[in-house]
Amino acid sequence: LRELAGSLAARVLADGTLFPCGASPEEPACLGSFVEGLGARLFRRPLSANERAAYVGYVTGHASKLGARRAAELMVTALFLSPSFLFRTELGPDEPPRPGAVVALTPFEHASALSYLVTEGPPDPELMAAAAAGTLASPGERQAHARRLLASAATSEGVLRFLVEHFGTSRAGRIVKDAATYPAWRHELASALVTESELFFERVLWQEDARFATLLSGRFS
Repeated sequence: LRELAGSLAARVLADGTLFPCGASPEEPACLGSFVEGLGARLFRRPLSANERAAYVGYVTGHASKLGARRAAELMVTALFLSPSFLFRTELGPDEPPRPGAVVALTPFEHASALSYLVTEGPPDPELMAAAAAGTLASPGERQAHARRLLASAATSEGVLRFLVEHFGTSRAGRIVKDAATYPAWRHELASALVTESELFFERVLWQEDARFATLLSGRFS
């Protein structure tokens, strides 16, 4: 994981569109803006003032010893290794939550929960903007964003994964049958059964009426 994080950090610093402080990577104003932007994307929420200061301070404090470029690379590596990037939190506004307390998710945790459920990926700019505006506290607003993300197969991969897991259709690909009893059975047929079920799910979701009843009783394949 450390090696992968370091490789990603090197790529970030090599990309001038991602890292605009190339000529002076230890310059606090540019560095602060960079940390805020990248940190918000990786953590799926704005960085706190303390987090921003810590990451910027690492570069400025170690630039003379390590070289500014290397210090910046290690700082970005730390961003990729942070639990806030690696894990989706449900901590609520109080960290850590009080033992036994009911945790109310923050707007950005709402955005991540919804996005990963539907898309299996981080919140898009519209969800992040809604979280920043505080509108995701409304069930109606969350439903509107869910419907937006569910509108196409390109943005709702998580729903297909949910159906595959719910109905257990992937198990068909692991079926082994007795060759004497079922001489026509082949692994390719098992694989085709799995693919057919996924294509059926996609057809119901995005070309038919997207109703659960149709998944159970659709008269087509």
